[in-house]
Formats: sequence, C-alpha cells, structure tokens
Amino acid sequence: MTCPLCRQRKAKRQCPALGQTICAVCCATKREKEIACPATCAHLTAGRDHPAAVVRRQQERDRKSTRLNSSHITIS
Repeated sequence: MTCPLCRQRKAKRQCPALGQTICAVCCATKREKEIACPATCAHLTAGRDHPAAVVRRQQERDRKSTRLNSSHITIS
C-alpha cells in the first residue's frame, strides 16, 4: 500500500488523525504542521522523546561551539 500523502513510499504507520496508514517520512515531516496529531499518538510521543538525527547532530555542534567559544573567556 502506498502512502496517500506522498504517493511514493510504502505506508506503514497508522495515523489516528487521518484515519489512514501513511509512510514514516510523511508522519515525521507533517506531524503537527499539516496533520493535527492527537496527544495520544504514539508516533508523536516518540518523535518528541527522540529527535531526528539531524536535530541531534546540530545540538551536538552547538554544544561543541559553545565550549570552544567559552574557553576563550577570562574572568577578571
């Protein structure tokens, strides 16, 4: 079964907001933006608990940058 939103990928996730099965990519990219997800949605909860890899990598870069920049600060 193909995702009804993108019509490209295999639909594997049951979406309680749409009452349809959609693909993981559409679920992740459209949740709370184009899809009015209920608070009880397991994918919404999991997405909040485990941010996408790109978000984690950016957070790690930000932490490293902050550490590097703060190492140049001297307190008088």
